Amino acid sequence: MTPRARDGIVESLRVLKVARKSAIHTRRTALQLIQMQIVSATDELRDQLRNLTRMQLIRILAAWRPDVTGFRDPVVATRIAMRSMARRYLELHDEIADLQQLMHALVEELAPDLLPRPS
Repeated sequence: MTPRARDGIVESLRVLKVARKSAIHTRRTALQLIQMQIVSATDELRDQLRNLTRMQLIRILAAWRPDVTGFRDPVVATRIAMRSMARRYLELHDEIADLQQLMHALVEELAPDLLPRPS
């Protein structure tokens, strides 16, 4: 590999890492906002969501289909907001995985000794 090609791969890795770091930060913020919404939600909503794992919670919220015509009702508005944040979390989760896969391919090309080998 030429030094110029190597420098290009290193730069590609750098910019992908920046994008991944930003997505991780935004995903963490979305989860924190969901948790804050749960804390301030009605007892009925909190009881529905209380004993779920993180991914169960996210998937259930993302699948909600609240009647958006009732957005003036705080319970409906909370459901709409939590669905929106859960969908954002899932989109970011997929984006992070995609970026990680691209970064892995670059590291494999640049420095394969850094990656664990299957036994």
